[in-house]
Amino acid sequence: VSGNIEGAPQAEFVKRELVSANYFSTLGVNAVLGRTLGPGDESKDTNQLVAVISHAFWQRRFAKDPSILGRVIYINNLPRVIIGVSQAGFFGIEVGNSTDMWIPVQSFVSASRLNNRSGGWLNLMARLKPGITLDQARSNIDLLFQQFNSEVISLSSGMPESVKQEIRTRRVEILPVSTGISSLRKTFSRPLFVMMAIAGLVYIIACINVATLIMVRTTARRREIGMRLAIGASRASLLRHFMIESLLLAVLGGTFGLLMASWVSRIIVLLVSKPGDPILLDTSLDLRSVGFTMIVSALTVVILGANPLIQAMRINTASVLKENARGITQSRFQLMSSRILVVLQIAIAMPLVISAGLFFRSIRALENLDLGFNKQNVWMLQVRPMSEGLNLPQISGMYSELLDRINSIPGVSVASLSDLPLVKGGERSATILLSEHTSQPVKDIDIQLLQVGPKFFQLMDTPIIQGRDFTSFDNESAAKVAIVNEAMARHFFQKKSPLGERISLAGMQPSASIEIIGVVKDSRYNDLRNPPPPILYLPLFQHAKTTEKSWITIAARSVNNVSGVPEAVLSELRSAQWRLQYTELSSLSSKLGEFLSSDRLLSRLATIFSLLAIALASVGLYGILSYSVSMRTNEIGIRMALGAERRNIFLLVMRESFTLVFIGLGIGLVLATAASRLISSNLFGVTTADPLTLLLSTLVIVAVGMIAGYIPAWRASIVDPIITLRYE
Repeated sequence: VSGNIEGAPQAEFVKRELVSANYFSTLGVNAVLGRTLGPGDESKDTNQLVAVISHAFWQRRFAKDPSILGRVIYINNLPRVIIGVSQAGFFGIEVGNSTDMWIPVQSFVSASRLNNRSGGWLNLMARLKPGITLDQARSNIDLLFQQFNSEVISLSSGMPESVKQEIRTRRVEILPVSTGISSLRKTFSRPLFVMMAIAGLVYIIACINVATLIMVRTTARRREIGMRLAIGASRASLLRHFMIESLLLAVLGGTFGLLMASWVSRIIVLLVSKPGDPILLDTSLDLRSVGFTMIVSALTVVILGANPLIQAMRINTASVLKENARGITQSRFQLMSSRILVVLQIAIAMPLVISAGLFFRSIRALENLDLGFNKQNVWMLQVRPMSEGLNLPQISGMYSELLDRINSIPGVSVASLSDLPLVKGGERSATILLSEHTSQPVKDIDIQLLQVGPKFFQLMDTPIIQGRDFTSFDNESAAKVAIVNEAMARHFFQKKSPLGERISLAGMQPSASIEIIGVVKDSRYNDLRNPPPPILYLPLFQHAKTTEKSWITIAARSVNNVSGVPEAVLSELRSAQWRLQYTELSSLSSKLGEFLSSDRLLSRLATIFSLLAIALASVGLYGILSYSVSMRTNEIGIRMALGAERRNIFLLVMRESFTLVFIGLGIGLVLATAASRLISSNLFGVTTADPLTLLLSTLVIVAVGMIAGYIPAWRASIVDPIITLRYE
């Protein structure tokens, strides 16, 4: 809702929550200044309207002014007296959304709306009595809820049977208020689950890398260990020394990981937030996360490093001291183990790279999807009259005048109305009766209803395939008309033109049938992934609701590169002669962007994790090849002394690199195929076996293998055989 501080010229949109008078007492929330709501604050007398503001809003808007009590703030042109400031840290019951103000619901909403049994806009909260379990409360509440549903069905005449059945299957969901109400869990739970699986794979790659490096380091320090043992060091003291080194590395790695986690978690919250409306989540690290990270880091190093260290402690001192420091000191088992670990890193990295490619291709397909309308340069908000008891002609006249005023704004090409938000605004379904067999309702598919104003399709830039658009003459006194989309025309009329056909809605009188006057292109308003549903468009001025609870969407299309249109629209609403309640103005493109928020998050995180996996795998491959070259220096020198060319030595090392890479690729493709079910439901317009993605992912891994093997191969090719043999 809109609100402006008394005496301030600039209005400010505030987030308010309508609550009962016992809201704060039920939750156990106190006021740091003034008091919270009480039973006497439910009056609708304009001289006694009150509000409680949040601590964050008090700090942001009033700079924590202690004299704020008694100050008047105007909400939709109605004065409200600030009676208190809530305690710091309390943001309401909706996770991620910070409420600025709490208003008594009885003082804001009419009694008819509160008593409307079909309303579903309130959340109920209750505190359990001592000794009552959650299961007992759930059983009792569910019984009351079923009785309530039965009353709703019995009091609703003409309700389609499909709707009655849907109401009968409803159940109560009881959640602990400590976890709050959150749409974020539903939106991002599956993407984050996929990310947890991907993060687990990256962790495995990191573990393999650590195991490989520990094995190489231990082998390289065999002479050092032998020397220490020869001069009197005990094996237990050496083991303790090396374990302390490993634990120190674990602490350093865990600390760096915690710093990265604190930084990345804030970035993720920013990625999923709407522009200008950040999600408020406390992502600070606590003792549990710090302890868990340190324990996992320590266990990783200890478990992976214990076996190589124990094997090193069992070496024969005399034989080790006789070894050449540049000789081949790795056993065949150690050499094979290190290569297997590198292959596993590449094999695990391959599915991650493929997943990142598939998510990227999926998000591109969603962004380029034909929506059936033009999303650019459209601004919209919801509005409803505050006055009660307005009849249909008065409501129609009010919205007609608003449209005329908005259409007259310089830079606005066209404006229109809709009874639902243009995107993510919910759906309204109905049972359709055709004139040929009106006794048999057609209910095998959902028919969506959308009531729109004149020039709506011009506003949305939706092509009219047949017939005409609605006009201002399609009002309550004119013949009932409708427009259908292509999906509805195909389903009910096949190849026959629907123009002139008559239909009825279930519950309507047969004489109130509706004539189809147009067919428009299919549009996707609420679901981008599924085919466009059949939609029946009705003229808003013929079917407008007549109570104060009617929310109507007003949308305007601006001319390209014209600024100031949003401000001008809000100015027209503020200067209107009616008391209006309206929401914040937003663009159609930004609302559509919210559809893709979880997909974008998934794509971005998958890309980051795949790059991390590639980096770890390349470091592991580079380390193994470099160490192998250093251990084979004598062999390489002898080969070159016997006539091997530098090119042959270079290709010898590169061949080893490519052998490991291609074995890992083969295993990785198998793993990717097996894990395809995990991500298939998150894809759109692309399959898990997409040839282009598989080809590009393979080329990326091959390129990484080439880069990781180039430097070791080049170093091997420049070995001087004379120096090598002299050292030998």
